[in-house]
Amino acid sequence: MKKNNIVCKIFLLGFLINLAFADIGSEAFVKSYTASCEVQSGNKDFCFCMANEVLNSLNDKERLLLNAPSITPDISQDFQKLQMKIIQLSADEELLKYCLGE
Repeated sequence: MKKNNIVCKIFLLGFLINLAFADIGSEAFVKSYTASCEVQSGNKDFCFCMANEVLNSLNDKERLLLNAPSITPDISQDFQKLQMKIIQLSADEELLKYCLGE
């Protein structure tokens, strides 16, 4: 389990850099998250599951932020909170276990 936590944290850095450019949308979120995770873990099914579980855990306002055309001063604090929530969800032991089939 510790190895997967480390892998998730490493890939998140690259993923969050991509997310920082905004206008990603839900479908692109899943693709980007999965691709970033898969580079580190090599487990596409696990990464796809995590991407969908993280996305499903976001509320409507947070999902709308994924579609923002750019990060403006008006939404920068909300966007920062979204990034933190994604990090927290990505390290959530229950989600990790679920997606690993444990």
